[in-house]
Amino acid sequence: MIAGAIGSLALLSWVAAATGASLQALIPFLALTASVLIHAPFSVGFHLFRGINLEVYNLWRRLDQIFIFLVSILLAFGLSWHVYSSWIGIALNTSAAAAVAVGACRELMALPPHFQRHRGAMVMFVGTVVMCYWFPMGYKAAQELSSGSITACAPIAVLTFAVLQIGGWVFAAGFPERFFPYTFDLALFSHQLMHVFACAAHVLEYWFVWELYKQSALHTA
Repeated sequence: MIAGAIGSLALLSWVAAATGASLQALIPFLALTASVLIHAPFSVGFHLFRGINLEVYNLWRRLDQIFIFLVSILLAFGLSWHVYSSWIGIALNTSAAAAVAVGACRELMALPPHFQRHRGAMVMFVGTVVMCYWFPMGYKAAQELSSGSITACAPIAVLTFAVLQIGGWVFAAGFPERFFPYTFDLALFSHQLMHVFACAAHVLEYWFVWELYKQSALHTA
């Protein structure tokens, strides 16, 4: 997560330099990077403090999961920014993510302290909000495919979906440590790989918004 935050800040710095630090150009990228920076302390805290005792583990696990949903609202906003032709589309997509996030947070707060979802159920649970923020990418890809005017955005959207799906499957299946006992206990285990796939998806999301920014700049030039 720390590497992901550093990488996102590096991407934001590159975009700022490439756009002349134009605030209007930076808005969606700021939303993407903010999502990582806001979630990072709770993710890092969970992994650092989970071994203290069961109460601390449950507290940080809940905070980590709650902020996964909350920062997804920012992702939905940032990925919607250049996709829809009006603020209505941006507002609807962001509101959908917010509604799912609020519902999930209420459920997480109401759960018994020691309740734990099965990994597969957890992937499905988080997947509800993932689909909300990925939807603008899918919508743009569908637009391009239906019009026959395909840019880099369509393959990026498909690749992002595939990366998110693979990351979810790796985590849910407990791959590879479940199939190769004692081999991946310290590195390249499923939880770690899930974070790697999440970082890869973040880079692709940045690329997607960058491609849309370039298209928008061409149309307004």
